Amino acid sequence: MGETKQHFEFYKVLTDKSDGAARRSTAKQNDVKPQPAQPANESKEMYFVQAGSFQNVGDAEKLKAKLAFSGFEASIQTATIPDKGVWHRVRLGPYIGSEAGKTIIALKQNGIIATQVHAR
Repeated sequence: MGETKQHFEFYKVLTDKSDGAARRSTAKQNDVKPQPAQPANESKEMYFVQAGSFQNVGDAEKLKAKLAFSGFEASIQTATIPDKGVWHRVRLGPYIGSEAGKTIIALKQNGIIATQVHAR
């Protein structure tokens, strides 16, 4: 499997962005139609993405660090579960609607299996 890397020309990228910004600023107000923030059919429910749950806080810290090196910001939530003790959950979010699913896909591409859970 040969992977092709994208090639960016630094000066062209900067030039293209500034030209686009100039064109947008000169557009008439009547020509610009507001875009909805999210599709009408998308859920507005809140979710967390749980990347792991550990009884040992050190294991949770290791996963949090691994996520940080991959570009993801996570937090550790500690919970006491009856008859099971204290667990340390490594979570990302909260996310609205399909954003949690997109994060799960990105995590999977980085070798991390995660689950979507409702925010409470």
